Amino acid sequence: MQKCPRSDRVCPEPWTSNKEIAMNLKTILALLFVLAILGAIAIQYDFFMNSANNPFIQTAIVNTNSSYPDGPVWMNKALYYAEYSADRIVCRDGRGNTVFWKESGCGPRALARFNGTLLVACRDSASLVHLNLSGEAISRIPADRDGAPLERPIDMAPDTAGGLYFITEDPVKKTKRTGGSIYYLDRKGAARKTGVSIRSAGGIALTGDGRSLLVSERDANIVLRYDVEAPGRLSGRRLFVRLSDVTAPPSDTGRDAGPDALAVDSGGTVFICHSGASRILLLSETGTLLQVIKTSLPYVNGIAFGRLDNVAYITAISSLREPPYNGAVFEFTRKRVRRPAP
Repeated sequence: MQKCPRSDRVCPEPWTSNKEIAMNLKTILALLFVLAILGAIAIQYDFFMNSANNPFIQTAIVNTNSSYPDGPVWMNKALYYAEYSADRIVCRDGRGNTVFWKESGCGPRALARFNGTLLVACRDSASLVHLNLSGEAISRIPADRDGAPLERPIDMAPDTAGGLYFITEDPVKKTKRTGGSIYYLDRKGAARKTGVSIRSAGGIALTGDGRSLLVSERDANIVLRYDVEAPGRLSGRRLFVRLSDVTAPPSDTGRDAGPDALAVDSGGTVFICHSGASRILLLSETGTLLQVIKTSLPYVNGIAFGRLDNVAYITAISSLREPPYNGAVFEFTRKRVRRPAP
């Protein structure tokens, strides 16, 4: 026992000074701060690891009046997307939607990151155009490495080797139909055919591990899967999913509906833009339907993830019958669902 300061009473416990109390409070606050950070990390971990259980909801409209938007890509804290009927690339950053690059006759359909810069798939001029970060064209690829002219590129998928796959829309002679070819562009900018042809060109995407390439055949209403043996070498063609096998189309779906752009998130979930059906289908790695994201415009043709894949940017068009093919660019955010404790 000891005498309490300024008192003749006996203290049952040692007295603590104000300075010691302040230090203890700082320690407690620091611990609470650390726990809060760990809690946030745990939430994010749960958020992404259980992404299949978390539905997407529309949170913003990036552009309400876009001229045939397509092929979006997220890069350097900004969204870039093509406007096919306006022959331009638009950048959406903190200043709004601004024209990043424009070239008459290009007909851009898709964008991709390439060696730290942007690559544009110009469908109408049958070429790939390499842009620097200032929006200037620094090179153009109109032919493959053997000198054969490219057909009309419409979608691209970068790989981990620094190159990318791209798919072209190839006219079928004496018919109104189009087929498609898959090319590989190495990191030095040399393009070559993979030897894989498809009946109707749609979207293209690599799985997260880079071991499989997914390709949509719009007219056939299917998504195919190929094994990636090495950069630019594909084999093992097989069916990944037939859309009619996993879900019935909406009652107002047109005859021209089919799978278009594809994307795969960090958890392996496959996103299929069901053009003509106003929706995006989310499938597991084995082809099981997980979710359906509905859109207000029917022809959903492009998708890209933000900095993290809890945000998806989706392009869609109101009609494909007459120019200027007005559409919109939407932002969807993954909503975290609280699940009851076991």
